[in-house]
Amino acid sequence: MRGGGKRRWTQADVDAIMAKRLPGCETSSAAAGVDLTPPSPQSRRGQAGGRAQGGRGMNALEAAYDELLRGRLLLREIAGYSYQGVKFRLADRCWYTPDFLVITLDGRAEAHETKGFLEDDAAVKLRVMREAWPGIALVIVRREGGEWEFERR
Repeated sequence: MRGGGKRRWTQADVDAIMAKRLPGCETSSAAAGVDLTPPSPQSRRGQAGGRAQGGRGMNALEAAYDELLRGRLLLREIAGYSYQGVKFRLADRCWYTPDFLVITLDGRAEAHETKGFLEDDAAVKLRVMREAWPGIALVIVRREGGEWEFERR
């Protein structure tokens, strides 16, 4: 993921991460009873904007990425993360809430945005975010054909 490149993760990669940390568990869903991230105020809203009911208010792509991040946290590949846990002010009455705020082991913050596709309004907000908050790395996360793709912006 460094240097602006893309990193691809398959479901097998995620399962391997979880197997290293949780011997005998084929996937992280076996550890679903242990939630290592605190619930955010956003997650208590219920259904909104195409989000599934239940869980933490995530759509299917966000829930799958949450599993990946939970595995990376267990393996101590990242220091922490939160789901919709922070808002960035872009202008008067204009805010950006990333899907995930990830804290790297060296203490840097990264805004991870899970997208099936990027609409024009989202692309504009990301461009403004990059200009307004240059110290926060932006990472677009996609999943195609069972593989995770990461694009730094």
